[in-house]
Amino acid sequence: MDKNLINQNTKKYKYTYVFNEGRSERLNSEKSPKDFFYFYSELKKNNIKTGFIELQNNSSKNIPLNLFKIFEKIFIRFFQLPFYGHKIISNKNIKKLLNSENIIITNETVGYSMYFISKYIKFRNPKVKIVMIVMGLFDNVENFSLVKKYFFNRILKVYDKFIFLGNPEYKFATKFKNNLYSKFFYLPFAIDYNFWKNSDSEKTKKNIIFVGNDLNRDYGLIKNLTTELKEFNFIIVSNKFKDEQFDENVKYFFSDWRNPLISDFELRDLFDSACLSLIPTLNTLQPSGQSVGLQSMSMNIPIIASVSKGFWGDEVLENNKDIVLLKNDAQLWKNEIIELMKNTQKRENLSINAYEKLKNNYKYEDLFERFFDILKN
Repeated sequence: MDKNLINQNTKKYKYTYVFNEGRSERLNSEKSPKDFFYFYSELKKNNIKTGFIELQNNSSKNIPLNLFKIFEKIFIRFFQLPFYGHKIISNKNIKKLLNSENIIITNETVGYSMYFISKYIKFRNPKVKIVMIVMGLFDNVENFSLVKKYFFNRILKVYDKFIFLGNPEYKFATKFKNNLYSKFFYLPFAIDYNFWKNSDSEKTKKNIIFVGNDLNRDYGLIKNLTTELKEFNFIIVSNKFKDEQFDENVKYFFSDWRNPLISDFELRDLFDSACLSLIPTLNTLQPSGQSVGLQSMSMNIPIIASVSKGFWGDEVLENNKDIVLLKNDAQLWKNEIIELMKNTQKRENLSINAYEKLKNNYKYEDLFERFFDILKN
């Protein structure tokens, strides 16, 4: 690596974000919602030197890089650790990271992928501060393999701050690693509620919608519900199913971050056609379904979600008043769906109450101020 990468007549950054794949097009579009970018645009609007890099497939023939890629593949295969540092390493990216005062890592996959790179960056630039966004890092930590536990502990030592998007995981972490309490901060996920607005049209909204790709959703339950409740129309937006798995009462849209076959505007239209949002999740510390839940609340769509130890709205949302929370029992979900689809007033009450909670507790501007305070202090 070039020894003169620091201060090599290059641009200085106050903050550099490291994103997973598929973000750059949306980041460079002024019309896209600001969700999932963790206030990147707000920092830029405040005339703060802010940049980003993202994981990308690298076809370089560089021998050391390809050896590193093989090394990472071993960790992925045998230890189930998401090491994709080879998708980050390039002279351009390393130069940008070395000339940054703060690096913001945006999820666990990026966190593990950045570990060896971060060690190098901190060796070359000891003043750099590294902040990691957390949503599931501590999930099932008691059962980690020795290798995974080693890298988990190394990440906790090397990175400077951890911002938890889920309050239950934050509480768990502060007890599990109470010696690192000063590194841990809680901040709910922030959605762009100026984008996620319903049309206020008079059209009848009859669809039931499910949106999700993460591994901690209960996809089997969703499939069961669509099969058992053929009298209702479902919209499924995910990359976890094949079209032929569903009956005629289901419209299935394949989409994910790497290959977004529907735009954010099209997704908003799909939400706008729905009168009920389903978020079945596994019992995990990860705040699974948080973004979809907040988007649903912003668009005045009532929600049925799973009871889980990582439920993202635990400190704000009240069961059967703002949201309906159920165990992952298919019959319970079927009964509740039938009841809500019949009871327009109950759906309306849930959506109104949830929208008020969104405005009072998840205001984008307030969350940005809290985020900026965490970065500065």
